[in-house]
Amino acid sequence: MGSHTARFASVIAQYAEVAGDSAYPELARRCFNWASYMANDDGTVTVGVDRPDYYNQCWFTDGYFDYVPHFIDGMAAMPELAPAGIDHMLRSTSVVQEILYRPYEVSYRTFDAGGTQTLRLTFAPHRVLADGSPSLHVT
Repeated sequence: MGSHTARFASVIAQYAEVAGDSAYPELARRCFNWASYMANDDGTVTVGVDRPDYYNQCWFTDGYFDYVPHFIDGMAAMPELAPAGIDHMLRSTSVVQEILYRPYEVSYRTFDAGGTQTLRLTFAPHRVLADGSPSLHVT
């Protein structure tokens, strides 16, 4: 089932991030792959052997609103899963009010003065500033 499998993959990816357990990223990757097989070209997520693309029938749908956010949460936990070749903010502990992507530069404004963001970048930053001052923690 697509949504359930995506949820499981997301939880496994987040566990791997927090626990640092190297056995779990591959399991998360495989589960996300499996969940993606339930998505049809038209965006619907269905379950069963009677796939719409073969028999124009569907056993039932499993793709509720939570399907896509599970993939987004998984990419935030494992940034290497996010599409390569383009800069992405994957997660923020504060509401992002504005974000601007330029070649070799990402700038953004958050609601809270402090916070933590996760980005996947196409470049290695030369410096990271927070409110004009060097950031204290960059990984």
